[in-house]
Amino acid sequence: MLAQKVAIWSGASLNNAGDRQLAAVTAAELRVRLPGAVFRHFCPWSHADDPIPLWIDERGRWPGSKKFDAVVVAGGGVFSGPPFQHPIMQIFCLGRHPSLFDPETVVAWHGVGAQERTPIHYFDGAQVQYLDEFLQRADYVAVRDDLSARKLRNIKATRILTIPDPVFSLPPAPQHPRYCGGRPRIALIPGSSEPSQRLRQQLANQELRDRCPGGAPICVEAPAVSSSDRKDYESRKREIRLLLGIGLFLSELARHAEIDIISDDNIYADDEFSLRLQALVPGVHLRSSGGVETHHALTHHMEPLIRDYDIILASRYHAAILALRLGKPLVLIDTYRHTCEDETKLRTLSRLLRSPKRYWAPLAGERELDVDTYDTSDLIASVMGSLRDYEYCALSYESEHRRARQSFDDLGAFLASRKRKSINDSVIRED
Repeated sequence: MLAQKVAIWSGASLNNAGDRQLAAVTAAELRVRLPGAVFRHFCPWSHADDPIPLWIDERGRWPGSKKFDAVVVAGGGVFSGPPFQHPIMQIFCLGRHPSLFDPETVVAWHGVGAQERTPIHYFDGAQVQYLDEFLQRADYVAVRDDLSARKLRNIKATRILTIPDPVFSLPPAPQHPRYCGGRPRIALIPGSSEPSQRLRQQLANQELRDRCPGGAPICVEAPAVSSSDRKDYESRKREIRLLLGIGLFLSELARHAEIDIISDDNIYADDEFSLRLQALVPGVHLRSSGGVETHHALTHHMEPLIRDYDIILASRYHAAILALRLGKPLVLIDTYRHTCEDETKLRTLSRLLRSPKRYWAPLAGERELDVDTYDTSDLIASVMGSLRDYEYCALSYESEHRRARQSFDDLGAFLASRKRKSINDSVIRED
């Protein structure tokens, strides 16, 4: 019997722990459910042999055309249009013309989420037609948030599954010593919502345009220089306000706790943001996560760093999931809330905690920050009160973990039922 061949599409080549962990988790979980299957990783931003660079041409061909039984898009915030800010983001929706994509290959979205700043409703006819074409071509669509499900159901009355983020399939971690009194140790894992130069260079450079040919009406045209300059000015202004807001909060919190900032060298330049934040708050220490060198960056690098803290404050989605996995009291600091018409990843995640007091959006409402009247007393009380949340956070994770495992059971059963009887066997060695 020929081995089933599965292509895993993700952002695994990017310097981002969440994207790499998603790819690793998806391969590991499907390997258990599809014994003997062969998996290869593909990424649109790759410039190496592993993951294989991913492109889709105008005729729907890609590097694995006619060589795979299935393509699995391995979660992440890759549902980002239309309109797409860059043509390469069309790849996760099967290119410029989804109906032409590799006709005999099964296509599955698993745990895909909406990227912040994407529209909720579509009024442009070409955009509606594009998503309808994608939904007709996709064989299995499971998204990680209600917002994505609503977006897609607005286009086509079809079955859209809502599942936990695939990283929840990691088993709960062993419990570590709990807070026993005194000044608690708090870890802040910060992140800015404003696109860094590093992000622009890695995600949307001109060299990548040829990997997915396309243009209007489903891609945003390049802005004029004056418009771009204005956006950069507004972006810098928001980041300054964000730094001041979080900095004032940390200054007050430092009176009650020992605080470390966990610096992560990633595509979002969170390490640079962390340095600027530390400079505002004397006495707060900076620790590095060690970078993103493996597919298991979250569990191998971030987890050992934060396991001994009493409370985790997180601005990054997968760092927050990791804190829940460790059973740590968690407060979400949502730096993206002001960018979105509706939901954000952290706001969705906050529903697991079922407490608005464990969620803070510093820039929600775009109000001007008044240093003289800025009051963080309620927030600090919530942070200190979260020290009692150990059991609840652990139970929240266990519930999502069971659902995530079931979602992989369902996906594995679906892929097994759709295996082709014959396929070009000239590819492909196991990763």
